Amino acid sequence: MIVARILSESLISVSGVPVAAKIVDTKGKRPAESVKNEEHVLDLPPHPHVVNILDIFRLGVSTAIIILPRLRKGNLLTFLNKHPPSPFSRILTFAFQIASAIAFCHAQGILHLDIKPQNVLIDFQDNLRLSDFGNSRKINELHSMSRFQVSSLSLTMINEKVKYGN
Repeated sequence: MIVARILSESLISVSGVPVAAKIVDTKGKRPAESVKNEEHVLDLPPHPHVVNILDIFRLGVSTAIIILPRLRKGNLLTFLNKHPPSPFSRILTFAFQIASAIAFCHAQGILHLDIKPQNVLIDFQDNLRLSDFGNSRKINELHSMSRFQVSSLSLTMINEKVKYGN
């Protein structure tokens, strides 16, 4: 299980831009792999519906700090639980924004593999931003895997969701 906390309560900024620091305990294979997968996003060009990771710092072998823009409006799940049903036009806008983010990632050769409301953040202009690329894979990595390995990857991810609930 990945242990991560977000430090966004304090006023941290880089070049005047408010940022959050995601601190990840990287002990063990899965957390270390998760940070490596987050690095896929570092080289992407900016996209309005993908959270751009600003930097990743490693503190020894057991901790990594991921710096990303602070989006104080929270994630889509929290938003949906707090607000009454949105008008159809807003739902269509949200669907378009998520589809745009997914298409962009695929065009850049990245599969997110963990799209859920908790991994979609809302920015200050109420736009959705796909985040948390810890389970992502480069498409060319999957091409080099056997069908059994890809099936095993899928089953492992489902098992983790059932076991840990995230």
